[in-house]
Amino acid sequence: MPGDDRAGFMEPGFDFPPGYEIFPCAYCGGEDFATIFLVKDKSRTASNVFRIAKCRNCSLVMLNPAPSGDTAFIYGEDYEPHKLALDDSGLKAVVRSQEPRRALVERLYPERGAVLDVGSGDGRFLMCMREAGWRASGCELVPRMAEFQKGKLGLDVRRGGLLQAGFDEKSFDVATLWAVFEHLRDPLDTLVEIRRILKPGGSAVFSMPNFDSLERMVFRDGWFPLLPPQHLFHYTPKTFKAFVDSSGLILERTIFSTTATGLIRSVRRTATGAPAERARVESGTDAGGKTNLSRALLFKTIITPTLKLFDLLHLGGSVNYVVRKRT
Repeated sequence: MPGDDRAGFMEPGFDFPPGYEIFPCAYCGGEDFATIFLVKDKSRTASNVFRIAKCRNCSLVMLNPAPSGDTAFIYGEDYEPHKLALDDSGLKAVVRSQEPRRALVERLYPERGAVLDVGSGDGRFLMCMREAGWRASGCELVPRMAEFQKGKLGLDVRRGGLLQAGFDEKSFDVATLWAVFEHLRDPLDTLVEIRRILKPGGSAVFSMPNFDSLERMVFRDGWFPLLPPQHLFHYTPKTFKAFVDSSGLILERTIFSTTATGLIRSVRRTATGAPAERARVESGTDAGGKTNLSRALLFKTIITPTLKLFDLLHLGGSVNYVVRKRT
């Protein structure tokens, strides 16, 4: 059980905020942790400092202390993935941006059946799948975002996390968790629930940062995906596989798929503490949307090939995992 043992927590200059508790390891239940980083939340005006710690027994890395109770409160109005208002002019573009994810899913299941997007955010992936002929459903922890998807976009989205959503057994061909699994407090229970709701032979696709990446080693506490307090866990391929094996699912593929976005954000965070602009920086365009030829050349000849090399060496900053349920 979690506790509020402030007196026993002896990190110099550290005092975790109200609403946070010290938790045992989510994998092995251990209570002996080594501090890796003390990180300030640079995405907000708050001055809270958070502890990133590693279990000395199984090596799982987690935010500890972590939010207690319902974690929806940690996603404020300024949380970037929820800030985009999908007006008619921008809707087609953001839906089109999900095509690579759709293509990955359709390589696993070309028949276009039933897909569940866990942590469906602003609904862009669900809209992409629905337009492609899938029976698309979602669940979203943050109430205002769930209502946005249901009310404005007409999507089949349930309010709450997967463990509270109550989907029927064996009802989905594919489940997706795009940059979501690291946010979830109960990783093993989540995987067991995914196994329950998948049809026999069904697949789940996860995308998440790689704590064993070269980016994390270089930028240390400036590595953007640390993102406290929203990211509760920081997985490596080894620790993620341990959870999958324990759940009864099968880890079928590990695909390193790093883009320049995370790298640029880490550079900017380290240098200024400010978040980087996502699409413009990576595409080599300036603030007016015009192509910056020198920047585009830099990406094409140096940055992109380097990141692909890191992926080949399994040191990339982002990973897609394909998990399958036994038939």
